[in-house]
Amino acid sequence: MGRGGDGPGEFGMPLAISVTTEGEVRVFDLGKQGFAVFNPDGSFKNTVPMGGGGMFVPTGNLLSHPGGGMVSGGAGRMRISIGSDAGEGPSTRNINLFELGEEVEMTSIYEGWNPATVGGSGRAQTTATGDFQLSAPPMRAFDPDLMVGVLPDGKIALVDSTTYEVKIFQPGEEVRQRLRRPLSPRPVTRRDQEAEKDRQLEEMARRESSGGAGTFYVMGSDGGGGSRRISSPSITAMMEDRIQNMEFGEEMPVIGGLWADWDGHLWLGRLGRRVGDAGPIDILSATGDYLGTLAPEEFKMPDAFGPNGLAAYIETDELDVPRVVVRRITVH
Repeated sequence: MGRGGDGPGEFGMPLAISVTTEGEVRVFDLGKQGFAVFNPDGSFKNTVPMGGGGMFVPTGNLLSHPGGGMVSGGAGRMRISIGSDAGEGPSTRNINLFELGEEVEMTSIYEGWNPATVGGSGRAQTTATGDFQLSAPPMRAFDPDLMVGVLPDGKIALVDSTTYEVKIFQPGEEVRQRLRRPLSPRPVTRRDQEAEKDRQLEEMARRESSGGAGTFYVMGSDGGGGSRRISSPSITAMMEDRIQNMEFGEEMPVIGGLWADWDGHLWLGRLGRRVGDAGPIDILSATGDYLGTLAPEEFKMPDAFGPNGLAAYIETDELDVPRVVVRRITVH
């Protein structure tokens, strides 16, 4: 579906994708500040622009909602400065509902605390290289992510703390249900901090091994901007500096991932004892019943769930070529 370009159904900078239960595909294009919509057969349907002005950048997954819209956690309008005038990050993290009409209507359905502004320094970090100067909030690790899942009845499941707690609510209403287990977060140690820096540097080196320069999308407060090509050595120097100066939360979150399948089960991936390790996977019903735990060495979390127990995995073959493998999973 689609290709690079400026025409209908072509992409400037696609960042996120959502597929409805009817098979309609919606791709958020940062370059065009809107959604390209495709029919289930892959033909182009239309483009729906974002309303409201300013630059919009989605973060986290873009999930289809049974009411016809889409849900995204942490998304919002933001400004990044290639210079030295960047301010503090947002004070809250929102879950937003997107509805498509002539324009995209975005509504905040949950407003949560932002650990970066509560536990962080609150200062912008400026990194200068030979090509440019970047001013942005510091990198942080071990803060609880804002994780979101959409249940078949339209309710939203979310995790936004270091504890083992899942909040469930209907859009437009307050949180009325909380699922908990007696598992506590542990303090972050100095060894954890150094291990996370090493992990980030190794991941950066792995990405860099593919070669090529990076592209920065320069955004202004008025929504203007353009692509700028930055050399790989400059990006490497910038990222190394940001990693070495990153900030850390005080507790290691219990939950590292949240997914909701089409049958209403909640899949909670716990973090492992060591930095970077996956922990066990708990399966709960939407009513909070504990159904069981899967060991990480025995079961890999799917990349996406589908109807009738189908689950999709992105894997690579013996030639390191990516492919999608579909399996059926039955929860008893």
